[in-house]
Amino acid sequence: HTRYIGDWSSDVCSSDLTASTRRVVTGGRASVTGVVRDHGDLVEGAEITLLQRHGTSGWSRAGTAVTGQEGTAIFATGPLVETTTFRFRVEVDTDGDAEADRVLLSRKRRIGVQPILTLSSSGPVVDVHAVGAGTGDAITVSRRAADGRLERIGIRRLDDQGDASYDLSAWTGRVRVLVRVLGTSTHTAVQRWITVRVPRVPSATPSPSASPSAEPSGSAGSSTTTGS
Repeated sequence: HTRYIGDWSSDVCSSDLTASTRRVVTGGRASVTGVVRDHGDLVEGAEITLLQRHGTSGWSRAGTAVTGQEGTAIFATGPLVETTTFRFRVEVDTDGDAEADRVLLSRKRRIGVQPILTLSSSGPVVDVHAVGAGTGDAITVSRRAADGRLERIGIRRLDDQGDASYDLSAWTGRVRVLVRVLGTSTHTAVQRWITVRVPRVPSATPSPSASPSAEPSGSAGSSTTTGS
């Protein structure tokens, strides 16, 4: 518990949290900094607990530190593999009995985790691989319409390896498409463009028809003329 004793009325004390970034790629790291003030003065020696949660889960303890001379405590998050919300908790002992009389909570800060998206092509097929997204997560494929609007042309789901594909055989020539992994509660959206050269399928050449054979004489539909 915090050993700091002071005038911690709600209008003069505060605990704030700042993050080094709002977004990291999957597996990336960040730092979060807590600041404690009393009557506007930075508080040294305040114990701060860092709380975190994923999605709609409950808060869990991620670490504890004591503020230094500048009233701050800095935490490293470690590798982040899903979007995480952080906040600081300060338990305040106002009367010196070693028991927390008040709890001070900072505002929340969310650090989004962005999947790593890789695109490649094989013939007319766009191959998608996403690291940090989940099985069944949706990806969309879009291209520019003639009027400049971005038009969705398809949607696919990632398999358990993070893979999906989309066939562009309906178009020919250089086809430029935007592939987007849609955001979920565990990761942010991510998108990339790719240009695929789709070969033109040659049209079938009709085979020459056989010459009609002469009908046998005397057959139905034939005529014979005689004269002297």
